[in-house]
Amino acid sequence: MYQLDLWMMGESHCRELLYRAAATADLILIEGVMGLFDGDSSSADLAQALGVPVAAVIDAQGMAQTFAAVAHGLATYRPELAFAGVIANKVGSAGHAKLLQEPCRPTWRCWRRLPATKPSGCRRAIWVCCKPTKSATFPPAWPAPPSC
Repeated sequence: MYQLDLWMMGESHCRELLYRAAATADLILIEGVMGLFDGDSSSADLAQALGVPVAAVIDAQGMAQTFAAVAHGLATYRPELAFAGVIANKVGSAGHAKLLQEPCRPTWRCWRRLPATKPSGCRRAIWVCCKPTKSATFPPAWPAPPSC
């Protein structure tokens, strides 16, 4: 695990740490802080500097059609950012998932909806993942996610 911070470390050191991690990993997940575009050295700045796609996690609790507006805003705010898609978190039911997906359908495609599980003491969750049809794609070595 490495900390990648453009402001504290600079782009070349961040890139070196990313390459070092990539040498021993099949998948690299870079978790951002604050909002995607917040700060002088934002998570979007880091993703763009390193050439990695962004998958934004949106808290969908208490949302329906607004989810699509937030997702669209994140995907189009900075056109040069490789935006891979969004993950809806805190989706309450299959019906809620449908409300989130429907306004996205004309321009986005759904990756998948994972079946809900309810281990003891845990809240039920369904994840909805959507990808813009005209945006960044994952590296060719990764299999394309199935449609819903």
